[in-house]
Amino acid sequence: MREAVFTRVAVSRYDAVAVASISGYVAVRYPEGRWAPVRDLAGSHTVVSAPDIAFDARGRLLVAWTQAVGRRGGGYSGPFEVMAQTWTEAKGWGSVETLGPAKNFALAQPRLAVDPRGDAILAWRGYRVSGKRIIEAVSTSFRPAGSGWQPMQRLPGGGPYRDVTLDAKGNAYAVWTTYAGPRNYFSMRPRGTGRWGAARRLSGLPASLPTVAANPDGAAVIAWRAAIVDSEGEGTQYGPVRVIVRSPTGQWSRVRALSSIRTHEVAAALAPDGTVLLRWGAPAIFGPSVTPGATDVHFSLFARSRTLSAERAAPATGLGPIAYRPSGEALLVFGPESVEGFAARGQGPIRFAALVRREPTFSEPVAIVAHGGYPSLAAPPTDAGPVQAAMSWYRESTKRTELSLLIRGPLEPRR
Repeated sequence: MREAVFTRVAVSRYDAVAVASISGYVAVRYPEGRWAPVRDLAGSHTVVSAPDIAFDARGRLLVAWTQAVGRRGGGYSGPFEVMAQTWTEAKGWGSVETLGPAKNFALAQPRLAVDPRGDAILAWRGYRVSGKRIIEAVSTSFRPAGSGWQPMQRLPGGGPYRDVTLDAKGNAYAVWTTYAGPRNYFSMRPRGTGRWGAARRLSGLPASLPTVAANPDGAAVIAWRAAIVDSEGEGTQYGPVRVIVRSPTGQWSRVRALSSIRTHEVAAALAPDGTVLLRWGAPAIFGPSVTPGATDVHFSLFARSRTLSAERAAPATGLGPIAYRPSGEALLVFGPESVEGFAARGQGPIRFAALVRREPTFSEPVAIVAHGGYPSLAAPPTDAGPVQAAMSWYRESTKRTELSLLIRGPLEPRR
């Protein structure tokens, strides 16, 4: 794909790989290595914003995006609608579905989450109408395993940020930030009832940009930055890390000050054994003269024993996507923009580091791409095939998105 600087990547349990560009192109690689024709989500009179992709447990590719009226490279107008489409290896692309209206175009940001059962859920920045007022509300649609998307449901509140996840039983957990405060809120949707519960206000002000992860036992780990809201996505707010845990029985811990490092966002990844990894760090916003070590990734682990580890550092690393390979190792990849900032001298090496179980921190970073940037990372949910992880990244010299695969070595046992 040309001119696709920012992408998202996904890997199926059968080693199919999909890459989606922010402008609405989707490429799918079959397990045997051939590529399907690139799918353009935009139409002759419609434009697309920030699609998300995920493979469900049965190997179906789920794609969701925001659509507006307009032409690529020109202006756009409403109505803004969230759309979805499915791809399967046997039948290719299915029909396009409209899941519901969005309050914004670029900032609607539909995001998918899947579980081992085959369920999926989608959340985006929606709204509800109260009299003459339009009020922010997180909108969601649930897709049970083996079925289609269900009618849209709205959560009790909404705002500029939101996150959603599923546990192993198909229960959904959502968090969001409101402009008032700003504060973070939480709601749960038990799979059995199919309805979102009342919103719970989380302690702490200011609080924004929360992330949520749920382990197989149903414990939910919620982390955020103690900072005000960005001005509609301009990304200049930073704050120390806070975290709270909801037990499987619904009991809440106290809010914990996990780190004093001022970060823009906290990311979470779920290990095959149910461990939740939280990662954060200070961004490189001052160029290559930044103090060595200032951009090191910091992390904490929430184990199945329901304990949260103390803050740890990963020396010589930079902020980037994380994912767990099926063997249980956490992978971190980062480009030159993570350690030199956006004033970088052009593209440089993309590096990766691994956190092996029972090791105290990530390994020393190793360069895997000589000249590239802006990587995206994903791993398959099971160890069925040789592909252990996939990374899409941008090569400035050719103006193209490229794909790199981590393949299991011949002497590595399957887990």
